[in-house]
Amino acid sequence: MSKIEDGGPAFPVPDTRSAEPGTFDEMRAMARGMSLRDHFAAKAMAILWDAYDKGYCGMADKDEPNIKMVAEGAYQLADAMLAARSK
Repeated sequence: MSKIEDGGPAFPVPDTRSAEPGTFDEMRAMARGMSLRDHFAAKAMAILWDAYDKGYCGMADKDEPNIKMVAEGAYQLADAMLAARSK
C-alpha cells in the first residue's frame, strides 16, 4: 500500500526536536496537529455539504446527502489541491 501524500503539517511550527524535556517547545514538537491534506479536506467538505444541502448536486428535495460521498469527495478535492501545489 502506498503512502498518501499529505502535504505535511497544515500549521507548521519551528523545528523543536532539540527542545529541552518538559518545556513548552517539547510539547509543541509532539503535537504537530493535522496535515495539510486534512485541512484542505475539511474546507472542501463544508462547501460540498452546502452544495448538497442546496440541491446543486442533482439531488431531489427528499434525498438526504450521502455523508460517505461527501467525505470521499472532500478528500478527492484535497488531493487535487495538493497535486496543483506541486506543479
